[in-house]
Amino acid sequence: IRIACLLSLGKIGDRSVYQVLLRDLSHPRPQVRKAAVEALGVLGSPDALQWLEPLMLSDELPVRQAVAAALACLEEPGKSVLQKMAERRDPLVRGLAQEILDAA
Repeated sequence: IRIACLLSLGKIGDRSVYQVLLRDLSHPRPQVRKAAVEALGVLGSPDALQWLEPLMLSDELPVRQAVAAALACLEEPGKSVLQKMAERRDPLVRGLAQEILDAA
């Protein structure tokens, strides 16, 4: 239920839900973190960059994938972060960032 609620909050498009989404970025369940990331991407606020960028290094691949997609939704500021991630030493992070950049 929590995941569905988070995704719905993102679709509403009201930035008043921003703090709720940020809180769930540190939820113990990766599925909840992923849903919060996806909702932030839908909201499209560049303010989310400072919270999304560290999650690109998450141990959970679905969370990293959601972060990369959310960053792409943030247009130029998000793409700048993806370009920085495409230069990292970690091949998984680098490859995921490059894949999203190539698709844009």
